[in-house]
Amino acid sequence: MAWRWFHQWGSPRWFYERASRWQAWAGWIAVILLAVGTVWGLAIAPVDYQQGHSYRIIYLHVPVSFLAQALYLAMAIAAAVLLVWRMKLADVAMQSLAIVGFAFCVLALASGAIWGKPTWGNLLGVGCAPDLNADSGLSVFGHYWLAFCDVGPKYSRESVRNPRSRWSD
Repeated sequence: MAWRWFHQWGSPRWFYERASRWQAWAGWIAVILLAVGTVWGLAIAPVDYQQGHSYRIIYLHVPVSFLAQALYLAMAIAAAVLLVWRMKLADVAMQSLAIVGFAFCVLALASGAIWGKPTWGNLLGVGCAPDLNADSGLSVFGHYWLAFCDVGPKYSRESVRNPRSRWSD
């Protein structure tokens, strides 16, 4: 009885009926908050005494990098839910997270390069560890997107679920 809500939210029909009511409101609230945060961070934030105006890109770079890594964790949790409870909505969530995570990794790499060039004189910055993190995330999100999100080979999703289907062609 305690886990009933969990299985209800995992049902696509029940989820789409409930989530469709909130979709428009949540979308507009997100767009307004993103616009206010972007303008505030890139235009209103004070200039740094050492890095100048190039410092302001940190208000875009850090949240995007953090969200890209958080989406990677969310994809892992959705994969665990799919494997343990076989909830169909977890597969849909993983496909959606892969596309958004890929876009956030691209934004993290681009904003890091924009920030690193005037600050340190190169596109990678001082330490390459954060960029390698975004590179590996980009690779994971991209490969998952190509393999499972209807842009890769048509046989790939079925071949992962049923390995014998690879040789049936």
